[in-house]
Amino acid sequence: MILLDFDGVLMDSLPEVAVSAYNACLDRLVTDVAALPGGLLEAFRRCRHFMREPSEAIPLMRWCLSSLSHPKCPRLDAVTFQRCCRSSPLPADVRRQRLFAARQRLWQAHPEAFLSLNRPFQPLWNFLSRRRHRAFVVLTTKNRRAVTALCRHFGLDIDSGNIYSGDGGTAKTTHMVTLHRRFAASEYVFIDDLLPNLRRLREGFRQPGVRLRLYRASWGYGPDTDAAVAGREDIVDIDLQGAIDLLRP
Repeated sequence: MILLDFDGVLMDSLPEVAVSAYNACLDRLVTDVAALPGGLLEAFRRCRHFMREPSEAIPLMRWCLSSLSHPKCPRLDAVTFQRCCRSSPLPADVRRQRLFAARQRLWQAHPEAFLSLNRPFQPLWNFLSRRRHRAFVVLTTKNRRAVTALCRHFGLDIDSGNIYSGDGGTAKTTHMVTLHRRFAASEYVFIDDLLPNLRRLREGFRQPGVRLRLYRASWGYGPDTDAAVAGREDIVDIDLQGAIDLLRP
C-alpha cells in the first residue's frame, strides 16, 4: 500500500500556504503573492520546512513578518520555532481553524486566484492522472476541501475515501491506525518531504508483522542537508522518477 503526502509531494502549495497564513494572521484577503510585503515569500520559503502541521503556519508567518522588521534577527532554528509555537496566544486547534478558514475564504471569493497559487509536481502528477499506477492513498495534514478541489481542478481522479486529511487536527499516526484496520496490509510505503513527519510515523505506528518503508521526497520543502540524515536513519531519499517507479503496477 502506497501512502503519499500532499503538500510538498504531490502539490507545490507554498505560495498558497504563505498567502493563507498571511491572511489568517492579519485578517486580510490578499489573493496574490505580489501583494505580500517585499521579501516575505522568500523568508517563508526558507523556513517552510519547520512547519510540520497546519497549526504551525500562523506562528511561522508571524516570525517571518517580525524578521522583516528586524533585519538583524538571527536565522530561525527548530528550537526557536517550537518556542514560537508554544508561546502563541492562540491554542493549536484555533490556529489550525483560522488557517483553514482563511483558505476557504480565498477559495470562495477568488477561486481562480486560489488555484493559481498551487502547482502540481510533474511528472508525478500526470503519471497518477493517467492511472498507470498502483492504488495509493493521500495521507496529509491539509484540509479535505482544499485537497479535493485541487485534485479535481488539476485532473487527478481520487476517491474521497482515500484522502486522510488534517480536518479536526487528526495526526497522520492516528490515520495510520485507521488505514491499517481498513487495509490490513503487510507493508506500507510512505512518501513525505519532511523528516520530522517520517520520524513521527515510525515512532507512532508499530504493528507486529507490518513493514513500514519510509521515503523522503527530495523535491519537497525539506532542506538538502536532510538527504544524508535520512540515509543514516534508514529513510530512503527519493526523486520524482524514483517515486514513479514505486507506483508502477
